[in-house]
Amino acid sequence: MNDNWSKLQSKKIDVKKTDELSRKFNHLKKVISDPDKYNTNLASKNSIISLEQQIEELQEQVDYLSLQLTKHISTSPNPYGDDDYATPEDIDLFPGP
Repeated sequence: MNDNWSKLQSKKIDVKKTDELSRKFNHLKKVISDPDKYNTNLASKNSIISLEQQIEELQEQVDYLSLQLTKHISTSPNPYGDDDYATPEDIDLFPGP
């Protein structure tokens, strides 16, 4: 084992490769810290919070509209919910001569 360790120690590390690696590593750190700036498919915390707020607002609107529709259907004189729609008893399915 000592021989292998000596062999590894004797090899020189190419400085150019380490510079490229450190450059890529630093670039990756910058992208992670501010993804919106680099137009990656990562989302920043602020954009996620904004989307969550929009979803909550839309959910409130859907709930309100659903409640209004339920009130309209329950107060409609026609049990089918549409005043212009004829009830099945009013339809003559077999008009005759």
